[in-house]
Amino acid sequence: MKGTPNIRTQGQSSYEYFIARPKSGGERPATSIQLAGKMLEVSVSLRLWTIGLILVFSLAGCAEKNITASIELSGLNYRDIGISDFSVDGYGGHSIFPNGGGGAFVCCVTIPRKWHAGMKVKVRWVEDADVPGAWKERIVEVPEYTERDIGTFAVHFYPDDTVKVLVTTKIIGHPEYPYPRPN
Repeated sequence: MKGTPNIRTQGQSSYEYFIARPKSGGERPATSIQLAGKMLEVSVSLRLWTIGLILVFSLAGCAEKNITASIELSGLNYRDIGISDFSVDGYGGHSIFPNGGGGAFVCCVTIPRKWHAGMKVKVRWVEDADVPGAWKERIVEVPEYTERDIGTFAVHFYPDDTVKVLVTTKIIGHPEYPYPRPN
């Protein structure tokens, strides 16, 4: 077979023929063991690259999962006038009787799972939805919260049109609730 490098020998696979055929310098073809070793190297490298890519994409996916939480929205009205409707960053709330609230929950408002400094929301409310232009609006800073505090987004409306918000798992009346009902 010497001098005829383009002819396959009996029992030689196509892979062996193309990989093991003599080069132009008359070099000897690779042995089956050498070929197996090369195939193993390629196979291991390919597997490692595949595993690496899978890990990278998996970690990227995990990093993006659970960045936000959707939690119930509840309003508390400490005013002598009812609130017909309210919203937080466009997420609709519910109507609240004068000096009432806290018992109704609407799903949902979306917040970051991790609080960051300077975090604010836009709270809009109206006492009578039938009066055009009667909507009031406040930009309110969200106080610091932790992952364990994520439960309800509570909006507090005070008689002087001050609005406070809170991400909490506690209810009004709890000893650690930071916004007591005004007298």
